[in-house]
Amino acid sequence: MQQQVEHADSDYSQRVFTAEEAGEILKLATHLQEGQLRYEQLEAIAQEVGISREALAQAIQNVEARKNAAISRATRRRTLVRNLFKSVLLLAVAGALTLALVLLNSLSPASSSEDATLFASSSEVQVYIQKPHGEYGTVQHVILQSYAGKVKIGKSFGRIDVASVSPDGDYVALYDGLYRDLWIVRADGTDLKQVVHRGVVIETGQSANFEPSVSFQWKEFAGSLYLRIPILGLPGEFYEIRVD
Repeated sequence: MQQQVEHADSDYSQRVFTAEEAGEILKLATHLQEGQLRYEQLEAIAQEVGISREALAQAIQNVEARKNAAISRATRRRTLVRNLFKSVLLLAVAGALTLALVLLNSLSPASSSEDATLFASSSEVQVYIQKPHGEYGTVQHVILQSYAGKVKIGKSFGRIDVASVSPDGDYVALYDGLYRDLWIVRADGTDLKQVVHRGVVIETGQSANFEPSVSFQWKEFAGSLYLRIPILGLPGEFYEIRVD
């Protein structure tokens, strides 16, 4: 390249240029040195070397298409990286929140059986009674420990006198002696259902006989589970509620 430049210098060393030519040459040399050319200059150069306007236009379109494609790829890469960063950030935040909730639940007195009293148990289920800290009056919570883990029933009770686990270990019956209410709940803490309210069987309106002792019973028959509730004034008579 250096030899070619020196040769060109020797070819033009005796050349005389007009003021207009000198201005155009210097302007073109400036754009070449800066790496930029206007379309008119590019067109003039193409004409000098015999390139048609159509071929020049097609070449420009091809260059612009490659340039735009490169810009589009770069934009997509930036968008992908930005979206990936957002996803990772959201996952990190969600993980941190989940961990925080787990720690809070494990430390919360209301969700722990460490300060609760074991009230009833079977081989499948343990029933704990808890008096929450800072609550006044007669309030009790029930915590169940089963195959599903440890869970607090989402209701407070007055005074649990009896807790009975079904033979299959899937249900627990809770008798609230303060209000004379009878409740049935799954061992995992779900499907809490009240069957007796203020000593009255909700489905029939009959008075339940819980005196002198609470004597409701579980019964399995034909593949179904029932809770038998003694009826007041009818010795030996029970109202049977199908549980499952």
